[in-house]
Amino acid sequence: HGLPSGDDSQLLFLQSGVAKLSPQGRAAFIQNGSSLFTGGTASGESQIRRWLLEDDLLEGIIALPTDLFYNTGIATYIWIISKNKSEKRRGKVQFIDATSICSKLRKSMGKKRNEISDTDRERVVSLYKDFAENEFSQIHSTREFLYKEYTIMQPERDENGQVVKDKKGNIVWDKKSKNSEILNIDADIDEYMKKEVLPYTPDAVWFFDESTSGKKPVIKTGAEIPFTRLFYKYSKTENSSDVLKELEALEGEIEALSASLKE
Repeated sequence: HGLPSGDDSQLLFLQSGVAKLSPQGRAAFIQNGSSLFTGGTASGESQIRRWLLEDDLLEGIIALPTDLFYNTGIATYIWIISKNKSEKRRGKVQFIDATSICSKLRKSMGKKRNEISDTDRERVVSLYKDFAENEFSQIHSTREFLYKEYTIMQPERDENGQVVKDKKGNIVWDKKSKNSEILNIDADIDEYMKKEVLPYTPDAVWFFDESTSGKKPVIKTGAEIPFTRLFYKYSKTENSSDVLKELEALEGEIEALSASLKE
């Protein structure tokens, strides 16, 4: 369904695993964060994600704590794939933020500072089995992560400001004005243009030039999963006067330390 870039074969491995599943099968794959969003619309990564969502194979993704492994501290995720989703899970994907559900090691082992205890594991499994939304769990439609890439351009104009046309009377589009807009697959492009584009560029026109036939198909439908954005929590910035007081206090400490060293 897609060939990922040569330096990241995670989704290739996942495809191989899915191909080996029985019709009732379920599997879990541990991946790093790049599988969620890397690649442009027509990339192998995007098309693999699209396939998993359109065929309703992706049952859930669980974000694990960092510092779980001996040689890396990167963020990791469990992708749960199912060929036999329960009725309540069909057309949906469950996301669990388990980044804080772990136990600290008394002594680090390389870069491994955290572990998942039996209690931690039971807590995550319980969140998954409950299939309910809360602080740690979200449930979304598979279609929320599918998108279309539209091209938006303006007519080319001559030195007198008139729209340029070719010999057949067709408008010549200015390639220098070309922009791409990513919209959810169910979004109304005309409504988007009316609110977000036309008030600023009234002569802009959208194109959706996807063509899946022929030797060189043009693909403009893709998928990405912005997991981090789903669980983002706004943190109010500190008051500038409080920050200034902290800086002044630190300056005082530095001056006192400097004076003591000179003595």
